[in-house]
Amino acid sequence: MLQTFFQRLIHNNARFLVREMRKLADQLEAAAPGKPVAAFPLVFYSSPNGGPEVSDIQVRVDSDPLTATVTFLDARGNATSPGGTPEWSSSDENVATVEATEDGMTATVTIAGSVGASQITCVDPESQESSDDDVISVGTVSVIPGQAVVGDIEFSQSG
Repeated sequence: MLQTFFQRLIHNNARFLVREMRKLADQLEAAAPGKPVAAFPLVFYSSPNGGPEVSDIQVRVDSDPLTATVTFLDARGNATSPGGTPEWSSSDENVATVEATEDGMTATVTIAGSVGASQITCVDPESQESSDDDVISVGTVSVIPGQAVVGDIEFSQSG
């Protein structure tokens, strides 16, 4: 019963929550500009199984490209078509780049070689009447160092 209440609360207030989180993110960026040390995605949407989900993946720096797929859902959780061609972007192209297919429903995410986190964003810009109501899907690619292949010993004299 309690879980259902929170699911309804998040579902019914998702746009408000996203707007407020964007404001908070802007305030944090203004207070401490620069590359974040870590990223913790908070993305709410109603999944077909009824619960909120977060889309993220952790890969090694030497990983093969990933395929990202976006699915648009109506208010009842049914798959639907976007209003236009979705547009993809990466928040940090030193970590991961993204290239969409012609229809915009999938994209290739290529690990660029730097360790860190990049938010991959897909926007359906023609889904709503105003840009404040664009349907925005976000996933995070966290890139970690590759496996050790060589050791490095450094010597120094004490005292």
